[in-house]
Amino acid sequence: MTSTEPTAEKTCDSCRQDFGAMPLALNMLREVAGIMNNPTKMFEEMAGVIRNPASMLTLGERFFSRRPEPGPSSVQSGAIEYPLIAQGSVERVLAFTTDEKIFLKGLPDNPYFSSHGVLVDFQHNPLTGMFSRLSFPIKGVDVGDSNLWPPVQPEPFEEPELHELHANKNGYSKQAYFFDGGDSSLVTVGPSLPKIIRLKRGGAQFWVGSNGVITQGTGRYKGARGIAAYNGSANFETWPVEQEKQFEMLSKGFKALVSAYFKLVPGPDVVEPGNRT
Repeated sequence: MTSTEPTAEKTCDSCRQDFGAMPLALNMLREVAGIMNNPTKMFEEMAGVIRNPASMLTLGERFFSRRPEPGPSSVQSGAIEYPLIAQGSVERVLAFTTDEKIFLKGLPDNPYFSSHGVLVDFQHNPLTGMFSRLSFPIKGVDVGDSNLWPPVQPEPFEEPELHELHANKNGYSKQAYFFDGGDSSLVTVGPSLPKIIRLKRGGAQFWVGSNGVITQGTGRYKGARGIAAYNGSANFETWPVEQEKQFEMLSKGFKALVSAYFKLVPGPDVVEPGNRT
């Protein structure tokens, strides 16, 4: 029997090429929709072209840019709820990013990251009345392991075995997100795994990936149950070699962006709140 695997592989390569082009078309459509739905912006663009015909080139570049222009033209501007990717009639899906200022505190005996942030949508538009408070204790966490990466995983990927080395030296963090000016909130706790790499141009890129279980909620999220996932990153223009100097730099504060993804069921739809201790 002739194997179909080479054909499937070729098809997947073709799909990847098609998918690679999709963001360009989607960005163009979003930009056009934003202009058509905003008469003020439409007239501003027309006036700009009349004053300077060369600006048409800049407009074209924005249409095909891989990174959409921030601002209210985004179709999803201001959205944090995504009902089309919920499972079942009562599940709620929330997704957003937090713009954080983080400090390393408690040195040397009880080090922890402490964060205050404001919520923004995926186009970095501020979300009014929404903010965050996060804490990640690192006492007992093998900080040196954050520079090390897991080994290559064996195939088949849909079956065991797996190698968790350098992906299992995690700590635990708690997150609190506030909505409606603080009248509603969601609080979670769960494992967090930090990773960092040095960059060829200098400096470093820092990530923390977390999973959270909802422990409590207030306002419209009172009694909610569900889980959340978080991915945060920060970029450092310089990164010292000595850990002591790294900690000193982190203690002065740094900016980070943390994306959050919740899947939850509201309190009124929960029969029993679980084995709370």
